Amino acid sequence: MLKWMCLSNSGCFRTALVVTTSHEADMEEDNLRLQEELEKVKAELREVEDKYQNSECRIENLMASVDEKEREELAAAQELQDQLSAYFENQTTVKQLEEHVKRLEIQNTSLEATVHQQSDRMEALLREMQASASVSCSLIFLFMTPEPSYLFIWGNLNVDFL
Repeated sequence: MLKWMCLSNSGCFRTALVVTTSHEADMEEDNLRLQEELEKVKAELREVEDKYQNSECRIENLMASVDEKEREELAAAQELQDQLSAYFENQTTVKQLEEHVKRLEIQNTSLEATVHQQSDRMEALLREMQASASVSCSLIFLFMTPEPSYLFIWGNLNVDFL
């Protein structure tokens, strides 16, 4: 019986050895399969990381572009605001100048009327002065000449002294 037990134990060991060897082979296959899957996953991870880095670079570039556009828009808006302010200032200045021109036109009209009045007055004074000079000359002539001439000049004068 001992022999049978030994044979039996030996069969058990062999069976266990076969099972263990088969199990080891399965484990090695699983290990190889898992190693291959791990390499695939690592490759996919590297690919995803590369895509992520590319995406981050694109996002940074887009953000920089958006920031630049915002700065440009702000600068354009400020320029428009400045132009609008200048326009309103010019409009105010134009209105003030128009009002000043109207006042000057009124003053000019008034001065033209005054000049016309003064011109008319000067002409009247000139006529009076000429008439006065004519009378003065006649009187001087009258007093310087003998009496017959006096009557002749007196008759030709159309000046009323009375």
